[in-house]
Amino acid sequence: MWWLQCAVMMLFHPIEMVTLIKRHRKHIPAGAMLIPLLLCAAVRILAVYGVNYTVSSVSPGNINLLLELAFILLPVLLWSVACYGFMTIMGGESTFTETLTLSVFSMMPYIVLQPVLTAVSRVLSYSESGFYNAAEIFMFGWVIVLLFLTFMESNNIGFGKAVFFSLLIIVTMFLILCVTMLAFALDSQIVLFVQEIISELNFFMR
Repeated sequence: MWWLQCAVMMLFHPIEMVTLIKRHRKHIPAGAMLIPLLLCAAVRILAVYGVNYTVSSVSPGNINLLLELAFILLPVLLWSVACYGFMTIMGGESTFTETLTLSVFSMMPYIVLQPVLTAVSRVLSYSESGFYNAAEIFMFGWVIVLLFLTFMESNNIGFGKAVFFSLLIIVTMFLILCVTMLAFALDSQIVLFVQEIISELNFFMR
């Protein structure tokens, strides 16, 4: 399975990874997109429950697992959707499948390093939490760099244009999130309204 090479290539040769994905753009299996997402979810659960409380930013008594999973999965999925939608308008070269695959594989530093950090945290005290936080910043910074590089290379655009487009894509992500939350809120109000009408009808029909 050629796409298993992508895990290592993304860490050390992301440009070659883009070339490989483009070469197989018509034969990218669903597993190439799904497996990294499932690994991200598993690693996040491990981190939430496994990181030592002395360095953890999440109180064990206040853990909302769905929110924790959304924290790690939602940004990369939103980036994929916003990136493809925006670049379709701007004449980008990457398909949605390519964009999603490259985006989820950009999470490889998190998949590889977070379990290590979780294990290391078990021997860290509160005074050493700065080391853990710095390692997390490095890890997520690496992810962001990979997202940017694969975006730039897959759409064959220059550095300056890629920076400008990335800022616009982030704005697009925010707008998508706001519209989705608004639609959810409206749907909830409609459901409550219908339930109240049904309750009133039941009351008068008794």
